[in-house]
Amino acid sequence: MLKHLKIKNIALIKDLTIEFSGGLNVLTGETGAGKSIIIDSLNFVLGDKANKSLMRTGAYGMSAEALFCGVTGKAKEILKEYNIPDDDDVLIVRSFSDTSQSIRLNGNTITAGMLKNITPYLVDIHGQHEHQSLLKPRFHLGIIDGLNSSKTDLLRAEVSGQYKKHKDIISQLDELGSNNQNRERMIDLLQYQINEIERFSLKQNEDETLAVERSRMLNSGKISANLTNALNEIDGNFSVVSSIKKAISAMNSVVQYDETLQPLINRLDGARLELSDIAGELKIVTESVNFDDAAFDRIDTRLDGIKALKKKYGATVAEVFKFLENAKEELNKYQNSTALIDNLEYQKQQVYSSLYDTANKLSDIRRGIAEEFSSKVMKELGDLGMKNAKFAVMFDPKPDKNTANITANGFDNPIFMFSANLGQPMKPLSEIISGGEMSRFMLGIKNIIADIDDLQTLVFDEIDTGISGAIGFVIACKMANISKKHQVISVSHLPQIAAMADNHLFIQKQVEANETITKVFTLDKKGSQSEVARLSGGVDGSGVALEHADELMGRCAAYKNSIK
Repeated sequence: MLKHLKIKNIALIKDLTIEFSGGLNVLTGETGAGKSIIIDSLNFVLGDKANKSLMRTGAYGMSAEALFCGVTGKAKEILKEYNIPDDDDVLIVRSFSDTSQSIRLNGNTITAGMLKNITPYLVDIHGQHEHQSLLKPRFHLGIIDGLNSSKTDLLRAEVSGQYKKHKDIISQLDELGSNNQNRERMIDLLQYQINEIERFSLKQNEDETLAVERSRMLNSGKISANLTNALNEIDGNFSVVSSIKKAISAMNSVVQYDETLQPLINRLDGARLELSDIAGELKIVTESVNFDDAAFDRIDTRLDGIKALKKKYGATVAEVFKFLENAKEELNKYQNSTALIDNLEYQKQQVYSSLYDTANKLSDIRRGIAEEFSSKVMKELGDLGMKNAKFAVMFDPKPDKNTANITANGFDNPIFMFSANLGQPMKPLSEIISGGEMSRFMLGIKNIIADIDDLQTLVFDEIDTGISGAIGFVIACKMANISKKHQVISVSHLPQIAAMADNHLFIQKQVEANETITKVFTLDKKGSQSEVARLSGGVDGSGVALEHADELMGRCAAYKNSIK
């Protein structure tokens, strides 16, 4: 629900915070006090086009802030899509000046388009088209289905499941080739790719092994020279092995005098043998190091071939082998696809037949619900003094089984049709100009769908124009009914609606420091009684008027208690 609305520098409002509550919030005040400014400010923060004419005289910018608490349903889904945290609350702050404008949602900067995507799921403002979800045909199917979900939910789930299965089968058929020519083309391509890889006789990690060998050949001169030097140092004319031999000979000449030297002599002899063995292997390696032009060319050619394969089939040799494995599987599928395609085509026809039949059953139920709904709406319109108004839910003729365009929701696209006056043809709601009659119509429908409507906040902007007496009390009762399930905000001049308020807000113009500003006050019971008396046309402070107001407020309280 809308918790508060903060307004700065819009029209006569300098700096104002309005706190709203659950239930029925009613805003009243004298003509010109600024009731419309509050609705304009709410429309502005919800995404209406910024209009410089709204800016307070002498101000350089204007802003509005709306806090919605306990947000659920589609609004939360959209926040998730935008990666915006919500914690069940949505804070929208919008500012506008001559040089800049910004929109922030929960501290995140968003575009006007993003704002308009989410606000229809936060509030309905009845009085202007922009925020009226009922005017949008895309909402109508959900309303019809929600009116009797016990009948529609199961069939909708069946339609959705069958639709998905049908799409999956079509996708499989597309993968197998939509016709024989495409299939043969894929077989030729896969066979070529497989042959190209297999002819190369590629080995695992072959590119790495060849790269090492190529590097060794390129550096063969350097390798040979250094290995020769190492061999000379180990076992040359003046080598380590020669020095160790001399050391052993020197120690053997005195070991007879000190037997503790024998272990050291043995260790030196072991080192001499190990170094001699190393020298032998080094000699073999050194003699094998050479640069073979033919071998080098073969390695280069092989590496170029591997590079070409990796460019076409994978970034590594392992990926090339994986591609080969997958290509063989695909080829086998295509080569044996005739039977599979025939089976899938049969499945497609069977699933589509079931999908159409289920969608047809769902459509019958929807049409029955729509007929009952239309009767209820007509009764509501009568209660609201619109005896000549007409309403119906229009469905397109059922499509033929062979030409039906079935979606996950079936094939129905119902549209709400309405005519306010006798002799006027019914038109789609989206083509009807908003006004008092239109708003009362909305009130009637909302009274029917209150239990299924996800929208938590409904705003009615002076829908009671031209209404008084018994019809005024009926409208107040309808609002009270809706306010048991939703937050209702009503800008009104009717005493009956004011008397029904759970939270009565009084709008007043005041002059401060030679300037006119609009302020809003939350009225207590006594203040509300005085305002109801004023709206009833009573003289200020008149005892009779106050008694009449008290009686009306008591009647409204009794009605609200009866619908708990």
